[in-house]
Amino acid sequence: MMQAIWLAPLLGLVSLVVVVFMYAWLMRQSDGNETMQSIARQIQEGAAAYMSRQSMNVSIFLVVVFVLLAVFLKPFGLPTAIAFALGGITSMVCGWIGMTAATRAHVRTTQAANKRGVSAALSVAYNGGSVMGLAVAGIGLIGFGGLYIFLTRRYGGDPSYLAILNGFAMGASSIALFMRVGGGIYTKSAPTSADLV
Repeated sequence: MMQAIWLAPLLGLVSLVVVVFMYAWLMRQSDGNETMQSIARQIQEGAAAYMSRQSMNVSIFLVVVFVLLAVFLKPFGLPTAIAFALGGITSMVCGWIGMTAATRAHVRTTQAANKRGVSAALSVAYNGGSVMGLAVAGIGLIGFGGLYIFLTRRYGGDPSYLAILNGFAMGASSIALFMRVGGGIYTKSAPTSADLV
């Protein structure tokens, strides 16, 4: 049974290796002329500024909930708080990976559509989006699987320790929720600004 458990983080590592290859392939695609590159750089800078600000705000939430869990949750307060923080951090890392891949895929998709047609554009867009999807799955498997293995070794046969895993899931989900809500507001502002212009 224990050997099968090791498959989760192992498969997570495999998916991250695939992510690296997909991202490398994406970066080898043409990013168009100077005007396209200039616009893409501005989009990337804006996205990075948003992610930095969002990460700072979400980190405050992480710290507050970490303290509340560590102090008030019994009997596994501190371990659950640590699992919560790990889940939140992994979720933020996935957000950064996804935003980085997406802002680089957009201009390359446009260039592929312009020069090589719809099929090539779809391939670039699909691979760009797959970077985020595989990163979420891979990092989740590594985090959750690795935490499960650690807790099993630490607490042995006591099944009540599995409640600590809820902290990881809650951390990852809550940060993803904040990123989605904040990202939705951020992206909605773009078409609103375009309409005003």
